[in-house]
Amino acid sequence: MTYDVIHVAEQRPVGQGGFHFGWVSSAQGHMGWDDPHWPVPSDGISYVYDCGAMPRYKDARAREIQAVCQRFPNGRLDFLFLSHFHADHVNGLPALLSKKGGLSVDTIIMPWVDHLERMVVYGRALAIGAARQSDAFYRSLVVDPVSALGRFGPRQIVQLREAGPDDEPPAGEEPGRPDGEIQPGGEREADRERRSAWGLIGRGSVRHRQAQVGRGAPAAVFDVDGAVAVQATPGALDWLLAPYVQGGRLRKVAFLRALAKELGLSIRRTREEIDDPECRLHLVTDNATAVRNAYRAVERDLNLTSMSLFSGPRRGANLLEHRWRGSSLFFSSIDWFHWHGEDCAWIATGDADLTNRGRRSSFVRYFKKLRPNIGTLVLPHHGSEHNFHKDLLAELKPGLCLVNADSYSNWRHPATSVVQAVASSGAACHVVTSDERSGLRQISRIWFR
Repeated sequence: MTYDVIHVAEQRPVGQGGFHFGWVSSAQGHMGWDDPHWPVPSDGISYVYDCGAMPRYKDARAREIQAVCQRFPNGRLDFLFLSHFHADHVNGLPALLSKKGGLSVDTIIMPWVDHLERMVVYGRALAIGAARQSDAFYRSLVVDPVSALGRFGPRQIVQLREAGPDDEPPAGEEPGRPDGEIQPGGEREADRERRSAWGLIGRGSVRHRQAQVGRGAPAAVFDVDGAVAVQATPGALDWLLAPYVQGGRLRKVAFLRALAKELGLSIRRTREEIDDPECRLHLVTDNATAVRNAYRAVERDLNLTSMSLFSGPRRGANLLEHRWRGSSLFFSSIDWFHWHGEDCAWIATGDADLTNRGRRSSFVRYFKKLRPNIGTLVLPHHGSEHNFHKDLLAELKPGLCLVNADSYSNWRHPATSVVQAVASSGAACHVVTSDERSGLRQISRIWFR
């Protein structure tokens, strides 16, 4: 018996920022999947990874969000993954999740970031023009991400802490039989049938709490110190959405000292204000200039928390018992590719710092069992040379490298040295800008018997 699965992944052209949209479903009855306007099937799962762009590209961002939302007949997004809290990766969320013309979302998965680091992120956003002090949503996201995102009415929110040295993506021995499951929050009646198409699995320490949301009952909130993944079972082939959080390394004392000087407070009192939600709101509302100036003290050594995401077939005992093949088509106005199924997976790196050998080794080790499936790599931090090392290409062996970048200030995204490294590795490099012609769509049809 042959089983057929389709995965569609699209890098939307929003300019300097990031907006990835994808879905996976059984191929049965969906023979129009190669149509770029084909509706998202109701029998699979859908996901978005980041949604935002620099203010200069607000028109492109709005255009792409509208185009994606029109693809959902039921207006329901299964998963929203956020790599980090830079404004150009999240400022599209109010439009994507709006009540008028937007989508509702079932589950939000994001990295756990402490209050101090979010203040640094806010200072950076103001310093580079990625956000304005008048942006109420972004201010609320910095003050309390769970409350800010809870207003959109998700059923559950998962905050992942940095992965440990022995962690790896969780996967069951058989489809639908995970190692351990994080119990979901209260389900809506209409979602129970869809819930059978996927499972949120994980292991480690889980703390459960409730958060008030704007659309109905409170959402379930899970703070996870361990590994989490989404295991989808369209047809008989498991598809895995596996996030990986790498924590930031920044000079917290230097930032605190600089902020305390700007505010005229002691370092201890400054830390107390950052830890208090009302004081944080006061900081980002009335003392934004002080936060921006304090950011200057750490910007050269900045290395913030970021969450990567793997999307591809699960490798495990059940999968290895079957013979399977696949094909992938990558197409835009200028690129055509045809690859084998074993490298049909896609992996994005957010703003992960993979220059350092130790951090890069931890990243590669986490995805060790999934590496043979990786065909597409979204380069870290828009192709910046400060987050990239050529050894990453040798370790992952992608056939296609994607960059989300466009003209902004004097930034060199992607860096010439990064493009040369990709070319030297034999991989193709595609830059997605704000031009509609630059958007790239990956179609994978995978079958096994």
